[in-house]
Amino acid sequence: MPGLESHYNIFIRNDGMPLRTKIVATIGTPGIYKDNHIVDIKGEEVEENKITWEYLVKNFYENGADIIRLNCSHIELKDVGNVFREIKRAILQCEQENKQRKRMAVMADLPGPKIRFDIKNPVNVSVGSEFTIVFDEEVSEASAQTVYIDKVPLKKAQDEADELWRQCSSCPPGVEDCYAENVLGVPREGRSVGKRFCSFMNKIYEKLQDGKRVLVFVGDGEVVMEVVGKEFDVNTARLKCKIVSVKDNKITGHKGFTLKGIDIDMPTFTSNDAILLEKLLEADLDKNIQPGEPVMAFIALSFVQTADDVLRAREFIENILHKTLGEEARHGSPSIVAKLETSKGWRNRDFILDIADGAMVARGDLGLQMEIEEVPRLQKQLIELCNKRGKPVITATEMLKSMTGSIEPTRAECSDVFNAIQDGTDAVMTSEETSNGKYPFHTLRKMVSIAEKAELHFEMYEESEKRNIEINELKKSLKHQRVADFLKDDWTRIEENKNRIDGALTALHRHKAELPHCDDPGQSAKLKTSLDWRIGLYQEKLGKTSRQETTNRITQAACMLTEATGTKAILAASASGRTARMISRLRPSVPIIGAAHDLMNLRKMIISFGVFPICIGKVITSDSTDNMFKIFKEAVLEHGYLGEFFGQNDTLIFTAGTPLQTPGTTNLVQIKRI
Repeated sequence: MPGLESHYNIFIRNDGMPLRTKIVATIGTPGIYKDNHIVDIKGEEVEENKITWEYLVKNFYENGADIIRLNCSHIELKDVGNVFREIKRAILQCEQENKQRKRMAVMADLPGPKIRFDIKNPVNVSVGSEFTIVFDEEVSEASAQTVYIDKVPLKKAQDEADELWRQCSSCPPGVEDCYAENVLGVPREGRSVGKRFCSFMNKIYEKLQDGKRVLVFVGDGEVVMEVVGKEFDVNTARLKCKIVSVKDNKITGHKGFTLKGIDIDMPTFTSNDAILLEKLLEADLDKNIQPGEPVMAFIALSFVQTADDVLRAREFIENILHKTLGEEARHGSPSIVAKLETSKGWRNRDFILDIADGAMVARGDLGLQMEIEEVPRLQKQLIELCNKRGKPVITATEMLKSMTGSIEPTRAECSDVFNAIQDGTDAVMTSEETSNGKYPFHTLRKMVSIAEKAELHFEMYEESEKRNIEINELKKSLKHQRVADFLKDDWTRIEENKNRIDGALTALHRHKAELPHCDDPGQSAKLKTSLDWRIGLYQEKLGKTSRQETTNRITQAACMLTEATGTKAILAASASGRTARMISRLRPSVPIIGAAHDLMNLRKMIISFGVFPICIGKVITSDSTDNMFKIFKEAVLEHGYLGEFFGQNDTLIFTAGTPLQTPGTTNLVQIKRI
């Protein structure tokens, strides 16, 4: 298998620099790989008795994966804790074999609300036949099926969500709809029970009245139906449809339900997600797994539509971690990655990114929800927005899908991965290619190889050494221009972010002042506590946004100095990793060493383009200049696997901040010699 040379599990490019694009690899269970008779990197079929969690994780680790994605949709609830423990043990074992190696992390992908049919007996379908979709009762017939949210008919689930909201909440007068739904979790349409479902049906009715087609997708498009307008009644809880496209003549089991261009309004952090998350956090905190350090650095939330969805998940996580971490719960929480895969989520993207730590361009469901030709544009825009805001972004879905059963990807897939990296994505993700494909390790190597070509093209690398000397000055000039262009509209964006967060705080304070009477005192106290928590979080975000101008100048100076002084790397000491992420978005031409004080924030930096994290521990006790030197010295001593790229007498750009070990205070940039 051709590929780049790997040292300490970091792949080295042709120019001698480490690969900077991060690889997120979805893992399957050992049983799936045994059934598919997977092939190892040498091209030999792997013996079944060798396929264990330890074997899988080690081969993911050795072949380029930086983050293992655990898709919780495909794991039984009772098994998720034990599965996570097995993966964690395997990761820690890989790292302990050679402590100079890179670190690895886990991203737990929560399923969100499962909006789907539950077809008990196979249904035969054909183009032109009629089909009825039911929302308010349980029906299972040859030509009629019920749509469920989890295990409840859709209408009933939406009515229950309205009732739960109405019991102990309200929307104060003067609060705009966008703030109400994002900050307070108030449905945009209506305030009474049943309004949520009526709004959903009205959207379909209005689209039909305008003469537009309303299409229903079953699964990933195995069956496509059209809502028949002349048989449509907005007062009923069912749709009459005609089948217009069929890939498989039988529909069986649990199949997804998607109405193109129509949002199904529901909170997307579900009770099932909460149970899963509690089991995962419990497993990650298990002291019996040595060394006792966390590996679950990322939580991916599915079908995020509003900031409220992220707020619910974040508050839940912090409440659990508070029992063991106390006031450090927020600092020690996993990063939340919002999967933007609905039109509503896209509309609320700025509100969502105010609260989420990163985003995923989930192109699969996005392509079902919106016109598929819109997806490439939305992908580019979301990557650019995340880059501008310093939020890591993952591009996902069908990137190398053909490698599920082939040792080589298609030309179009290679171009897809290449272009996503050129656009600025931090990470590219595999799905079924590595979770249930025949060539999972070949897929990872191919992803690494494509990433190398994309990076070298971006950096204008030439195989000819003479040619590289000729273009060196041009590269410096272009880098300066690119960074300046990247930051030229930052002041406007900072003001917009500040105003939006100010608006969120106003809505929260107004809501708290006008809380309605609640018959349940416990529920009322819980709501007040939650509001105080949200107010505190938004105040923290406002503080960071207010200091963004300083952060921009420091990170810009660090990147410009690397081009002017011939330094080998940027060393960013950071309590939360934010400084390293802000430098990463400017794409400097040298590696970024993210020096974290704790292992959780070390692993959270793994996802960012070009960032190679190390842990320096809590080496300081005050904010004196002497202790700044201690940070640098400790980082140089602990650089481990990065020693291949710089050594004694090399210069580094060093950034840090005072007060020390305080997130959001970076205010120092220096040129320092090792």
